[in-house]
Amino acid sequence: MLSGIGLKNFKCFNDQFMTLAPLTLLAGINGLGKSSVIQALLSLRQSYIHKTLKEELQIKGKLVDLGAIDDVFCAYASGEELELVIELREKSQFKDAENVREYTFRPNDKRKSFDRVDISESDEGLFSGLFGCGFAYLSAERLGPRTYHGIPDPVQHDYNPIGNNGEFCAYLLDKNSDLGVLCDKLRINDEYGADTLHGIKSQSELWLSKIGQKVRIDIRNHPKLDLVNMLFSFMLGDVPSAKYRPTHVGFGLSYALPIFVAALTARSGDLLLIENPEAHLHPRGQSVMGEFLARAAAGGIQCIVETHSDHLLNGIRLAVKHGIISPEETTINFFTHGETFPSATVMNPQIDADGRVNFWPDDFFDEWEKNLLELL
Repeated sequence: MLSGIGLKNFKCFNDQFMTLAPLTLLAGINGLGKSSVIQALLSLRQSYIHKTLKEELQIKGKLVDLGAIDDVFCAYASGEELELVIELREKSQFKDAENVREYTFRPNDKRKSFDRVDISESDEGLFSGLFGCGFAYLSAERLGPRTYHGIPDPVQHDYNPIGNNGEFCAYLLDKNSDLGVLCDKLRINDEYGADTLHGIKSQSELWLSKIGQKVRIDIRNHPKLDLVNMLFSFMLGDVPSAKYRPTHVGFGLSYALPIFVAALTARSGDLLLIENPEAHLHPRGQSVMGEFLARAAAGGIQCIVETHSDHLLNGIRLAVKHGIISPEETTINFFTHGETFPSATVMNPQIDADGRVNFWPDDFFDEWEKNLLELL
């Protein structure tokens, strides 16, 4: 797993190192660099898949489009180079040459690119989650309910098999429907205690049911059209309702399903990058999503999550309190204003074994209390 990332002269970061854990939360007010952390990892991956990482950083590609050089290079940069540093989990000392890989680039105005300038030979094979096939990224701009979904081509599969917007979720669910869930921590039983429903489709239905009504998914593949469609039905006792198109059951199921499928099809050592997993979910569903991500991380699937949800945080805190995941397997990177505008700095509130947070910086999920005090 990745245990840290350093960003130097990358977007709003002059020089910042952040600790990563099996479950990492990126939190803070808008516009202070949470998405930039994910974008840095995406740009490294798409450069590696595009086979250009040894020559240049791909800032425009299938995973992320960062615009022009001036959009990426820090406006108040110290020096002329951009550095992206990734650290392995096996060791904790940041500057240990055996576990740290530094990628250094210099803006090339003529080629409108970032050229690689460091001469050290980097072993990308060490970072199997980031550069290997065990990878999934889901952006905040996931697809809402759709009548039909597409099928990924081989190139897209190399970059991100589930699709940046979750557009290939239905295909992956159909393809892996009867396969067993590899992560033991993610397997749950239905309300009757049955322990045989361990296929990915059945487990996806059970997790969706925890965020709302008890649901069933009917998937229909149309290979000659390269299309897949899904229908949802709801259990009324033991009797299923009529089957409905996703466009008739709201946004929550369509937004949550790709997250469940991405983790349920993953194995230990894989990497999931997820933006706003709480989108379109009821507070109860957001808390359930926090527990789900904690279970995935405890099972060896690294999850780096950008969130604005105190309910999702509380779901993770409860997972720690209940022994699902240890405090050491979680970390919070809270982004706040730096000493000079528009720089950002990162603070690290910690969750203890009882699920308590050791300190609450201003703007760290405290708006409910601020508003309540004003109402009182």
